[in-house]
Amino acid sequence: MIKGIRNFILKRKQSKQYRKVQVYNLDTAKTALVLYNFTTESREKEIRDFCRFLKEEGIKTSSLAYISKKIKEGEYAPREELNYHYFDKSELNWLRIPKSDNLKGIIEERYDILIDFNLEESFPIKWISVLSQASFKVGSSRGYKSESCDLLMELKEESIASLQSQCKVYLRMINQKN
Repeated sequence: MIKGIRNFILKRKQSKQYRKVQVYNLDTAKTALVLYNFTTESREKEIRDFCRFLKEEGIKTSSLAYISKKIKEGEYAPREELNYHYFDKSELNWLRIPKSDNLKGIIEERYDILIDFNLEESFPIKWISVLSQASFKVGSSRGYKSESCDLLMELKEESIASLQSQCKVYLRMINQKN
């Protein structure tokens, strides 16, 4: 019942939203948002490595991770200088819809590229991904991303490494001028 209500609210908000889609690649993008579910330290390292790769490409990169457990004070503190941000249940309402001003600001920010590395079902990440004003959204072809992403990756293996590898290839070759 609750799942149906929050999906109804999300669809309604999405239908009232206008987002101008513009294709960006690794050469043309200036900003990127990387979304993911923080489940393990090894996943966190994989995401940080990818963020580092984007920064080396000259893209100002931010990452946003949802941690399903309650974050203790000082634990997973935002690393502003690195643009790594985390949120937990305290920033969601009872339907698990993001309610904090910080998350609303991230949704409204117009990133050139949003890369959704969420491989599990996570409604808070889905909400942000679907409603984000990012110009070009990238993700795996699984789950809700087929409704929200502009470039979908078909994964042979459901892993962050596989998705990262495909992102590097396709974001390098898409929309090339020569």
